[in-house]
Amino acid sequence: MNKNTIVKLIAVLAMCFLIGGALVACKGAAGPAGPQGPQGEKGETGAAGSTPVLTIGANGNWCADGVDLGVKAPSADAACAEHDFAFIDVVKHTQTEAGVVVKACKSCGFAAITNETLHVMEAGEIPANCLEAKWVGEFCSVCNLKGEGEFVGEALGHDWTKAQPVTDTNNDLYICIDGGMLVQHCKACKEIQYTTVEAGEYPHTIYNWSLIAQPTEDNYGTAFGTCTICGEDEAYDLPLITSDEWAVKVLKEFNCGQDGKIEYTYVNADRNMNLSFKVDVPATGHKLNGQNYANYDVDGDNTNGVVVSYWYGAADAAGRLPALNLKPFAGQKFVCGAEQSAYFKCEECNDVVNVIVYYDHNGKCETVVEATCCSEGSKKVDCDNCSFDSFAEGGQLVTVAALPHVYTYELVEVGTAIIGEDEVKTYNLVGTCKGNGAACTANSGAADVKVLAANIYNVEAKAIKAPNCLEYGQIKYTFNKVGFDAKYTETVLVPKTNHILNGKEVLDYTALTTATAGIKAFTNNAFKDIVCEAPVDAYFICEYCSTVEGVESVVSVTVTKAHTKTNVRTDVAADCVNGGSILFDCTNANCNYTDGKNISEDTEALGHDFKYVIVDNGENAQFRFTVNKVCCRVTNDVECGATEFVGNYKNLTKVAEVAPTCYSEGYTLYKVQIGTAWEDLKITYAPINHTLAGLVYGSEKFNALYVNAANGAVYSTTPGIKVFANETLACEQSVDGYYECEVCKELVNEVQVYQAHVVKEVIVPATCETTGTAKCANAEHEFVTEALGHSYDLDYSEGIDLAAGTVTIEGKCNRTGCLHENEWTFNLPDYSDFESDDFKAVYGKAVEVKKATCVEAAKYALTVNFNAAGAAIALKDLDDSVVFVTVTFEIETAPNGHDYDDDSLILAVEKEEIIDEETGETAKFYYMVVVCNDCGTYYCAIVFDAEEYAEYLEYLAENA
Repeated sequence: MNKNTIVKLIAVLAMCFLIGGALVACKGAAGPAGPQGPQGEKGETGAAGSTPVLTIGANGNWCADGVDLGVKAPSADAACAEHDFAFIDVVKHTQTEAGVVVKACKSCGFAAITNETLHVMEAGEIPANCLEAKWVGEFCSVCNLKGEGEFVGEALGHDWTKAQPVTDTNNDLYICIDGGMLVQHCKACKEIQYTTVEAGEYPHTIYNWSLIAQPTEDNYGTAFGTCTICGEDEAYDLPLITSDEWAVKVLKEFNCGQDGKIEYTYVNADRNMNLSFKVDVPATGHKLNGQNYANYDVDGDNTNGVVVSYWYGAADAAGRLPALNLKPFAGQKFVCGAEQSAYFKCEECNDVVNVIVYYDHNGKCETVVEATCCSEGSKKVDCDNCSFDSFAEGGQLVTVAALPHVYTYELVEVGTAIIGEDEVKTYNLVGTCKGNGAACTANSGAADVKVLAANIYNVEAKAIKAPNCLEYGQIKYTFNKVGFDAKYTETVLVPKTNHILNGKEVLDYTALTTATAGIKAFTNNAFKDIVCEAPVDAYFICEYCSTVEGVESVVSVTVTKAHTKTNVRTDVAADCVNGGSILFDCTNANCNYTDGKNISEDTEALGHDFKYVIVDNGENAQFRFTVNKVCCRVTNDVECGATEFVGNYKNLTKVAEVAPTCYSEGYTLYKVQIGTAWEDLKITYAPINHTLAGLVYGSEKFNALYVNAANGAVYSTTPGIKVFANETLACEQSVDGYYECEVCKELVNEVQVYQAHVVKEVIVPATCETTGTAKCANAEHEFVTEALGHSYDLDYSEGIDLAAGTVTIEGKCNRTGCLHENEWTFNLPDYSDFESDDFKAVYGKAVEVKKATCVEAAKYALTVNFNAAGAAIALKDLDDSVVFVTVTFEIETAPNGHDYDDDSLILAVEKEEIIDEETGETAKFYYMVVVCNDCGTYYCAIVFDAEEYAEYLEYLAENA
């Protein structure tokens, strides 16, 4: 057998597990190993012991290595039909090694040496250790083998010492520069653990730290030291003094009128650092109404004063606080319209603080002209403090100061900056004033535009308080500034909203019509008497103001008289970017169209319906993932496909997913890698519609069951739909209605309710394709009933074409007397990847019909639902969709193939082969055969002759 043959044979056998049989028969059975030697000082293991030698002592007993075992050796004629053995420990077993035992027959004296484990079982407890919890029950007192019982509690876990570097005295390598080995041991069990650190991973060992730059609230400090191992110098960033890592000690108390002193101490045991420094703290300022007096905004004309008259209650639009508890000095009183001295007692130290105040008129008040951010207003006042009375004949109005500008803030990109190793975009936070109920007319450029913060990054915005039609809101911005270490915050006002109607802010009062839900006519101005499209005075009740006691909630508006639409139909279909138009008839008596027919009205563009699309560009791409927003809206059978780029990312991992509800947004949260930084990518989904009659309002199935296709109104017979008390239904008419959402229990009132005819008696039956007539139960009148449309029995049993990925469906109308037939071909969604999100979205889980074997493919059943347009319905939308056909089909996957892996059996099979046909001589050959683990199929791996086989057995013996 040549060398190459042996090498090839070894390569094959290295992948296999040898079991008994012909391959190992040539190897003699090994004797039992002796016990392990004692553990050395450095943890080495002793060499294996030897098997004891049995001899017969002078007294006729068996001896093991000269030790009398107390059992007689057999005589020459001794015999025993069934031995009755006694077992004697020669070497007791341990937790890791079997013992050496002599078994000797009590009857005949026959003895043999074996590797046995003689457990000595007892009941009790084994205390918990690093790896195992406390054991309660039976166990071997020699090796702690567990019998009947249970673990109680938890393992203690290793108690590691601090990792220390392994010193190498044979070279000049430093672990803090070049890397190396760290070692630590468990204090309890003495187990040793080694850790490898790469270059630069182990910190310098420094004991002589000095403070060279004190930290502040804005910037980190700096400590400096020299490594005792390698001698290199290192600078270390100290956290801001606002960090919890600093221990704070007040050395000298400070208050509103006294300066103080504070000591800051920073301890870092891992870096052997203990640093401290002291700072002087200025007085905090005297307190009035729980606030630092400096917080009070002063009147612009009185640099040292505080306007006190109308500052009662909450802060005004500028955030100025009410200045209560200012008092006149003895013998004085506040005089309206005058500056004068006053005082307050500091609420912290009780010192008297002298201030200048301006006292305004206070009392009965009525606004004449609203103040805006660009103009003063005026009011009538009947003052309680003096004789001033604007309500009296010829009374003078009081000027109301202009309101502050209230800004709507946006981030404006201004450039980039290098932060650490990353390049980040920088922004200015720029506010634009849009007026306080009236447009801002400032044109100076300074009053209407405000830069709140410049050159910032890592900007986050959080709503603190939502605005409403009576109060300003607040937003808190958090960000970093270029050149500063601290995180900064700015809280700004959010402008008030318009009044609330039908649960929404009125964005444009001029767009309201008499058909808008909630718009009401004044008593002397009925809508029915107004010509269509003419202006008319009306009002609505603000749904927020009406909840606030003492606030007038009636909002007066001028609206347009709306048409009462019937026979609504599409003239030009709108798409994502282009508006369209509809045609309708009007039933109003005062319609300004002569015949009230074929009136045209423009409709707005639908806007894009964006969905996020994540593209995996492959492991070798510069950016593994690209995220786009793609419009999936289909108009006139054409998908829009407009795309907006979101970003390129090195890595992208989904970390959370929350489904939308009728009262909250949903979202999917990803962690994305940009450069070396990780950021959040949050994809939000709008709330779904409310639920009525067990379905999502406006869903395909809801519309099919409960909505009039001609005018989009909900049928009055829909479970849960209601009509307002002041509305009256009539056949083929729509009125305002509402319903209560079955999920969130909120009332929804943007609903038109339609009353259809109710069949009392059929006069002419309708067919699949022709209308009929019937008598209405609501009144004794006849009406036209719609054609029934075809009702199909569907069959796709012969129409599955997996190669083309299509299913062809044949349909026959099942109505009596109708012979109509039709055929549809739908595309099957991709079923190639069972684990993909697209597969799971429409197929769910594949059902295994037949398992795969080594030679046969697995078979799976898949089910998909189609709507009438041939689109596959996502499983999440199934409950709210109209299913046209449900298709079930089977596919096959590849066979498993034979399993000839490391666990396969290898057999040597001897075989006679005729070699020479002329002489008839035979030669002996051996087949190396592998066996499939799963099905037992044999496969011949190698064939070699007797000489080669002998060489192989010799090789095994030498390498045993």
